[in-house]
Amino acid sequence: MIEIVVRKIKLMKILRTLILFVFFVIIVADTIMILKLTYDKDDQIVQDTAKIKDKKNISQTKTEADSIKSQAVQAVKNNDDEKANTLLKQAQAKYKTINDNEGVADTDSQLYLLNNHTDPKTKDIITISAGQ
Repeated sequence: MIEIVVRKIKLMKILRTLILFVFFVIIVADTIMILKLTYDKDDQIVQDTAKIKDKKNISQTKTEADSIKSQAVQAVKNNDDEKANTLLKQAQAKYKTINDNEGVADTDSQLYLLNNHTDPKTKDIITISAGQ
């Protein structure tokens, strides 16, 4: 009879240890999942912040490129083709850094017109404008 009681006590201890171990594993797994979710959310916030900064930088670079292009148009009006050529190349480089294909194409065409002053059909002098 004592042996049966001793066995039951040993089984109860083993069962209690197993239950505690399962609870421990569940708590650790939940903690890891919570930390991972928090880290992922923080990482997403960092990525979103970087995107906002990139948009601001792109907007600022486009504004600078547009300003340089306007200065180039003014230089053409003042018959300073060399300065206009330099400014258009600077504007084009800025447009390329922000992947503004429209700005690159516009400066390409203006550079072409600047370096080829006459219309091949009419032989008239072509003037460039600020675009949009």
